[in-house]
Parts: sequence; structure tokens; C-alpha cells
Amino acid sequence: MAEGDNRKQRRIYSTKVIEQLIKDRQDGYEIDFEPFFNRDLELRAANVPFNMTQDELDEYQKCFDNPIYYAETYAKFMTDHGLTTVDLRDYQRNVINTVTEEEYDSTNDLILPTNRNIVWMSARQSGKTTTIAVFLSWMLIFHIDRNILIVANKEKTAIEIVDKIINIFKGLPYWLKPGTEQWGKTALKLDNGSKIISSATTNTASIGFTIHCVLLDEFAHIPDNIVNNFWRSVYPTLSSSRVSQCIITSTPNGTTNKFYEIVSGAIEHKNSFRYIRTDYWEVPGHDEAWAAQMRADFGDEEFAQEFELQFNKNSKMIMKSSDMAFTERLVKQYVNKTIHINNQFLNDEHITWHPDFDPNSINDNDIFVMLVDLAEGNGDPDERMQSKKKTPDANTINIFKLVLNSPANLRRYSNLSCSIKDCFRFVQVGKYKNSSEDEIHAARVCSALSYNLFKDHERNNVRVVVEMNFNGKSFLEEFKRHTLYTGTTIMKSYHKKPIPGEAQKRKYGIKTTTNKEHYCTKGNKLISQKRTIVTCKDTFDQMKSFGYVKGKLTGIACHDDLSMPVFNHIPRTLDEKTFISWLEEYMYFKADRSKVYIINDIIKQWAIDNPDMSDDDFAELYGLNENNNALVDYNAQNDFVDFSQVTYGQTLGYGNGNILTYSQIAKY
Repeated sequence: MAEGDNRKQRRIYSTKVIEQLIKDRQDGYEIDFEPFFNRDLELRAANVPFNMTQDELDEYQKCFDNPIYYAETYAKFMTDHGLTTVDLRDYQRNVINTVTEEEYDSTNDLILPTNRNIVWMSARQSGKTTTIAVFLSWMLIFHIDRNILIVANKEKTAIEIVDKIINIFKGLPYWLKPGTEQWGKTALKLDNGSKIISSATTNTASIGFTIHCVLLDEFAHIPDNIVNNFWRSVYPTLSSSRVSQCIITSTPNGTTNKFYEIVSGAIEHKNSFRYIRTDYWEVPGHDEAWAAQMRADFGDEEFAQEFELQFNKNSKMIMKSSDMAFTERLVKQYVNKTIHINNQFLNDEHITWHPDFDPNSINDNDIFVMLVDLAEGNGDPDERMQSKKKTPDANTINIFKLVLNSPANLRRYSNLSCSIKDCFRFVQVGKYKNSSEDEIHAARVCSALSYNLFKDHERNNVRVVVEMNFNGKSFLEEFKRHTLYTGTTIMKSYHKKPIPGEAQKRKYGIKTTTNKEHYCTKGNKLISQKRTIVTCKDTFDQMKSFGYVKGKLTGIACHDDLSMPVFNHIPRTLDEKTFISWLEEYMYFKADRSKVYIINDIIKQWAIDNPDMSDDDFAELYGLNENNNALVDYNAQNDFVDFSQVTYGQTLGYGNGNILTYSQIAKY
């Protein structure tokens, strides 16, 4: 230092120096508090010269690159075991990844959020506030000059979020802590230029600075007389920055508010919001026994809204939480795939497939069922959204591949039933959903799938189940116009209950106006028994909100054009003899022989263990025709069906050449 130069040279700190200062203070010595904000040893002061080691620099970069690593390695929370890091649950990881996913704009040298608008509907006691604190603390540490606004329906809620962020900062190692310039209950300013401000909603929300991220917590519970003015004042400010992000979180609170409008639009892909839902059963320990106790303690209506996430508190979901948890692990976002066939309807943008299913590699022995739900015609989509009503119903086609049930699953539920129809599983592989085209277009798509792709006219491998509402006739007429049309593709059924002695023919399609509750209950059992396997996220999102509203089964504050066919159509197919006969033909002549032998042994054993059954049960179990004739030959020596000796459509005897009748089967 030159003579006469009175400027002080600032001390450069390191982790070793900081740790020694903290130890000295704990031992009762006076120390230099310069590196600590407001003499708080847990908070780093602003603009402290600090020399990071190479290992610390590497860790810093790793935390920036991987928010989940940052959260599980360094973010500490108060638990039953004290202040400690926690292992995030899968749904928390999903939320954090969705919020923090970024992409680099090299042209403008900007890091932009991949998902700018996010709406997260989360059940109570799911760790929502903890999750919010994690991703907001990550944003504040690893971004420069970012302004974050937290808005909640209550000031106490907003303060709680800021407090959790401060506590995360306090638990970080000094080299990872951000420098603090200002700190209060409702605001925090850091030395990297980032700041966070929280407030409760008011009728005239005044915001005098640019917002880069706004978190609207418990948005559905903002009073109706405030929310619209508040929304108009907040949301436009986000458009002033390309790095802006809007994150909405809440439980439901009826169907007449902005939150419901945004959620329903996000589910139907009518707005730009990325929809995330966290159900109570995703939380470890929150099983059906827990739910039953909570309903008793908390009340049915309150549980429906705060835990089951029902917009209508008087509603009741039909699926069990354990079935939802199982299906949640299977579902994926379906994708478009190019089909290498010159047909415009096969490459319709509204047809999506499971990522692992290849529609260009259909096997000759694959069989499919397509469940068609036709829209009732709800008007113009834009007008419906402006009037805050649900978006229009869509014309949908759920595509399921039928596969043989596993022997283990067949045995597990053999105490309930063990027949031909129990030997199959419905596994979803594709879907078509379109609210902008009519049933004529849906029929052209469905017929193209049936004949041009699956080649039902050659393989007899498709059954189409269509509900015959007032648009059903138009669909059927257009479907029949396909040049390769066969009369067996569309399943027939009785459109009203047959009256004994009265002649009645089966007609194309199904009528769902009666016995809907009966069949939806059966459909729900098929899901519980792992006989119906849903793999499409959009379909499952509807199924989670399908249940009773005022005694009627319907989508609860959402559409049921994908979910209703799963619950209602599939069990109806299994009650149709022509459909069962089609399954028998597949099982006897197309299915894997080694699997069929095992399944056949299980069925025979079940027949021995359950001798008291009706003639109809025997007919279904052993594939008898209406004249009591068996369609297969049982080899007496090997004690199973010798399928290699059976030709298609052949009627055979048993052992000595005699035709099996109901009474003869009863002996075995």
C-alpha cells in the first residue's frame, strides 16, 4: 500500500475462515461479523469477497444444472428429526422439474423457462409449501436480477412461504448461500439483484415493478369480488419479459371461479397452462384406511374438496385410491406417430399413441377393441370458454389391445369368476380425441384404423363399440361407406332388455341409457382386477374425476368423453355372446399355445372346485353353442385341449367322438 493511502483492504473469506469464525463465536469469543447479515451466523451478508474451492465451484454448477440434486442434498427442513434434508417424493420431483426446466436462447443470450404457465392442483398435506420453497429458493440463488411475486389469499400464507425460503438459506453451506441485502417477513432482497415480495390479494393490486415470476397460492380461494380485477392487474405484467413465469397452486373451490376456468382449459389443452395434479393417495401412508378415518374426522364434503380435489363438494369419485396409485405409475403422455400408409385419416393429428406402441408393426394375431364416444354437440369452443362453461365434448376413440390375462392374475380372482372373458386384459395403446370435427370425420378415422391399419377385413381382429346416441346413426352410416367394410366390425347388442317369448334382434352399437351405474361399477372392478389397463395420461386425468354428482355418474367438473367408455363400454362388451365368441376364436386359433394350456388348466380346476353353476355358466366357460354342442375337443389322455388338431370353425367331440352337452361337462 502506498504511503498516505488510507483505503482499507477487504478481507477475502473462505469456507475454512467462515467455519473458524462460527466456532469461535460458539465458544464465546468476539468475532468479525462482516460476512454475516445482521450479525446472524446463518445468513450471508451482501457482497462478501469469497474464494470458492474447485470442489465448491463444481458443486455450485451441479446444483444449478440439477434442481433435484440441490433440493435433496442441501435444502433442509424442520422434521420430527430436527433440521435435515429430505428425500423428495415423485410428484414433488415432477413439479420441481416442470417449474425449473429451462432452455437457452443463443440469439438473445437468455435463459428462458420451458413451461411459462403452470397450474398445480394439490391435495392438502402433500408438502406443497415445501415444494414451492425449494424451487423458489433455487430460482433466487441461481438467477440474476429476477423479481418474484408471491400472492396468496391470506397474508399468513404468503409470509409462511417466505419464511421457509429464509430457513432454506440458513441451512445452506456458506459458499452456496446468497448474499442478503434486505430481509423482512414479506420481502427478501439478495445481492445478485433478485428479490421476492409477498402479499395478500387486494381489490386493486398495485405492482410497480417488472415481474419475472408470480406465484399465486390458493388461487381458487381468492374472493370472487377481487379475483377478476386482481388477475387483470397481475397477468399482463408478465408479458413484459420473455423470462416471465406464472405458477398457480390451489385446491378446488367450486366451478364459478377463475381457477376452475384455468384448470378446465388446461386439461382440455385450450390454454397454455401446464396442468399438474397431486392426489392425496400419492402421499406415503395416505391409503384407503387413512382416507376413511379422515372422512370421519374431517367430513365428507370437506374431504372431497381438500383431499379428493373435487370441484363439486357433493361429488364422490368411483375409483379407489389404490387403483389410482397403480395406474399413475403406468400412464404416459401419448404422442403422434407417422403411419406409413397412404391414408389421410390415419395420420390425423388428433390420433396419438403410447410411446412404446408401434402402429406400423401390427401382428396378424393382434386383436383390438375401439371404444367410440360421440359428442352431443355443445357449440363453438371459443364461446363456451368465454362463458366460463366447460369446453365442448369431443368425439373420442379409445384404442385397446386385447392380451391374454396372466395366470397369476387369473388365479388371484378365480374365487369370483373364471371363464373365457376372464382370460383377457384390455390394454390401452392409442386414442383419438377431436372437438372441432363432427362424427362423420370420427367415422372415417375409425374405419381407416379398422381396415387400412388393423386390416379387420382380412384378420377379423377388430371390434368397434359405439354408443348409439343421436349422432350414432350418422357415424354408422359413414363407417359402412368404407370400401373394405365388413358387417362384423361394429359390435351388436340388444338396445333394450329382451322380453321372454318376444323376438328381438341385436342392433349395431350399444345403448347406455339404462344400467349405467351397474356397468360402471363392473368397469371399475375390471380396473381393480388389473383387467383394464389404462396408459394414457389424458384418459387417466378424466378417470380421476369420474364419479357421482347428485346420484348421477359423470365427469366431476370435467369431461368424461375418454373416461366414460372405459368404465361403461368395456363391461358391456363382456356381456355380449357374439363378443365372447370372437374371444374364443382368438383363444383357440390365434393365441400363444403355451399360455393357453396353462390358462385352460386353471379354468378346468375352477370348474372342479365350483360344481354348482348354471347351464349358462357352463356354456360360457366351455364355449358351448346354443344347441349344447362344444366348439372344442378335449383330449382325454393329455387332459387339455389339443389346439393343434383343431381347424377353424370345427365342431368336435370329446375323447370317444361324442358331442359334449352341459350335463356331460358337469361330470368333469
